[in-house]
Amino acid sequence: MGLGAGYPLICGSVIEAASPGWGTAATITNRIPVNKETLTEAIKMIEDMSLRGLAGQDALDLGEIGVTGEIETDLRYTLKSGNYFCGSDLWLAAAMGGSPLINASYVSTLLHTESPTRPVTIVFDKKVSYWEFVSCMFKGFKISGKVSEELKVSFPVVCHRLLRTGTTNGATQFTNLAANGGKRVLFQDLTFRIGDAANALAAGDALGINEFTLDFNSNLSDPEYSTPDYATTVGAGTHGDNATTHAQRLTLQPARNGKRTVMLDFTLPRYQSDALSAWCEAGTELQVDIKSSIDSAARTFSILCPRVKLEKVDAPVDSPAMFPVKVKARLLYNGGTSSATLHNDYMTNSVTTTNKIPDEFQIELLNSTDGRTAVIWS
Repeated sequence: MGLGAGYPLICGSVIEAASPGWGTAATITNRIPVNKETLTEAIKMIEDMSLRGLAGQDALDLGEIGVTGEIETDLRYTLKSGNYFCGSDLWLAAAMGGSPLINASYVSTLLHTESPTRPVTIVFDKKVSYWEFVSCMFKGFKISGKVSEELKVSFPVVCHRLLRTGTTNGATQFTNLAANGGKRVLFQDLTFRIGDAANALAAGDALGINEFTLDFNSNLSDPEYSTPDYATTVGAGTHGDNATTHAQRLTLQPARNGKRTVMLDFTLPRYQSDALSAWCEAGTELQVDIKSSIDSAARTFSILCPRVKLEKVDAPVDSPAMFPVKVKARLLYNGGTSSATLHNDYMTNSVTTTNKIPDEFQIELLNSTDGRTAVIWS
């Protein structure tokens, strides 16, 4: 029997098929290097509080099952080996919800959608057994980085069910996960640029920061439950549940439950200018990009934010030393796909120079040396 220790843990994942739908696991093809995970199965216990002349509680029934938690990974340039991959791009794309794009140079562009519907299967080889989390959806993610560290990503998860034996994935599927490793995105490789929306960002818009956090809240619903929907075909339930697998104790497929919000916090190590404060006080609409490039641009990572407003600029003093400037900003919807409605018409993604960015942000990843050469999912 294996021993439950952290160091041998392996995580595999894959996007699930659009049909048969919610509640159906798929075979893993992506290896995800995980730093830590807190996915937990919580079973509601229904107490019997009836009065029967006794002080002792006589019954405890099993209620709904909720599977939630968080997973933290390093951000990596995706590595490819055969038909298998290693990185974090799959989960970033699933959290944003839109079908990713890829261009001839293998730059993957991750897009948003109004109604995310594609869950992922996540499986942990914990050596004692395989923990298969079926139909997981991400409530967003948080990308963070600071000086002398790699970029990290944390994903809050809502899951349909946990199978500790794994019905679709086991030893064979984990043996097949040939891709392993890949270079990490380091803070020291980043360039941070910020400027108004009067023209495209240029070298003169670079700003020295020593940490940042991009916090994307997709505003998906928490676990919800109901009696089964009527459905004559798999996946026809009105709440998006799979009619052949949905049980009353398991959660319905999460859906967007409000507007998504995206916050960007960053820190300048030294107070040297009031330009950011002036933009904040004037309500100036800005644009931001955060980009890395290594190996002669064979590996790149970019966060593209076409419409940004600063909400708070602080420079607190708590010692005789130099004091930092702390900035809180909000990313805004850029107006959609029509050029007539765009607020910022200058920032584009790499798919085509005429393809504007309609939403709060897009993410692009490239590893043209030994990385992904096809769309993340179709």
